[in-house]
Amino acid sequence: MFQHPEFKDHERVAMHYDAATGLKAFIAIHNTVRGPALGGCRIYPYASPRQALTDVLRLSRGMTYKSAFADLPLGGGKMVIIGDPKIIKTPELLRAAGRFVHAQNGQYITAEDVGMTSADCDVIAEMTPYVSGVTSLQCGDPSPSTAYSVEYAMKAAWKFHTGKVSLKGVYCAIEGLGNVGFELARRLYHLGAILYASELDRAKMARARAAFKFTEMDTKALRKMHVDIYAPCALGSVVNEDTINEFHAQVICGSANNVLEEPKYADLLRGQGIIYVPDYVANCGGIIDVHYQRSGYDAVKVKKHIQKIAYTMTLSLLRRAKKDSRTPAEIADEIAEQRFQRP
Repeated sequence: MFQHPEFKDHERVAMHYDAATGLKAFIAIHNTVRGPALGGCRIYPYASPRQALTDVLRLSRGMTYKSAFADLPLGGGKMVIIGDPKIIKTPELLRAAGRFVHAQNGQYITAEDVGMTSADCDVIAEMTPYVSGVTSLQCGDPSPSTAYSVEYAMKAAWKFHTGKVSLKGVYCAIEGLGNVGFELARRLYHLGAILYASELDRAKMARARAAFKFTEMDTKALRKMHVDIYAPCALGSVVNEDTINEFHAQVICGSANNVLEEPKYADLLRGQGIIYVPDYVANCGGIIDVHYQRSGYDAVKVKKHIQKIAYTMTLSLLRRAKKDSRTPAEIADEIAEQRFQRP
C-alpha cells in the first residue's frame, strides 16, 4: 500500500467485504485538515481489486483538491464498490455499504457518484447519518449543480479565449450523457451551442435524443473532431498516452474526475495550444451543493458560490497561467495545497 504510486500521503484506506451481500468496497480518506472527508460512492465493474484501489486513491485525492480550491470546510475521500450496479446493487448491499461508512466514525461522508442515485443514498442513510444527496433534502441530486459549474467554467474559458461569454453557435463535444453530461448538454442546447455527443448506454442516449438536438458520434471519432469545446463527462484518464494527439478542441472542460491520466499531460495540452480547465475546478458545483445541503441549503448562495469558483476563479486562473507561462492545473494545485497542507 505505502509503495502504491497513488498512495500520496492518504490518512486512511479501508477495505471491506460483506459475505452476506457480496459487498467488496474500499474507502480512502486522503486529507481531513479542513474538515471531514467528503466524496461520492462509485459502483463500477472494475477489472481487478487493484484497479479499484487505484481509482479510489486517485478520486479521494482529487476531492481534497476540489474542496480546498472551492474554499469549503471539507477534506477529501471516496468510496468504490466493485461490481456492475445493474447486477449487484440491492438494498441489502447498500445497507452494508452504509455500515461500512458509519464505521469511519464521521471522518468520511459519502454521496452519489457513478452507478448511484439519490434513492440509493436514502438506503445508505438508514445505516448512517454520514451521507449527503438524499431525496429528503431540498435538492438531493447534486448533478444539476455540477453541470451548472461546468457551464460557467466553459464560459470563463471561452471568454479568455475569444473575449466572448456567450456559447451560442459554439461547437461542443460531450463525452458521456449520464446525469451530469445530460444536464450539461441540455443547458448548452438551450444556450444555442451546436452539440455532438457520445454515450455507450443506449437508454441514456435515447433519453438525450428525446430531450434536445445533437449529432450522435462514436467516442473515438468524437475525440478527433475539430470543435471549440470538448467536455469529458464520463470516466477519467481521457487524456492519456494513446489520446493526447487526437484532440483538436480549443478548450477541454468537463465534469469527469481525473481527466488527465498523469499531470504531465497538462503541459502537453498547453504545448498543443489547448486550454485545459482543471477538472476539480470545472466540476466544483457538486461538492458545493452537497456542502450546503448539510449546512443549510440556500439556492441563491449555492449559485453565487459556484459562479465565484467556476467562472471568476477559472478566468483568473487562466489569465495567471498565461502571464506566468505555466499550466492552469499547476497553479490550481498550488492554491489548493496551500489550503489543505498541515502546518
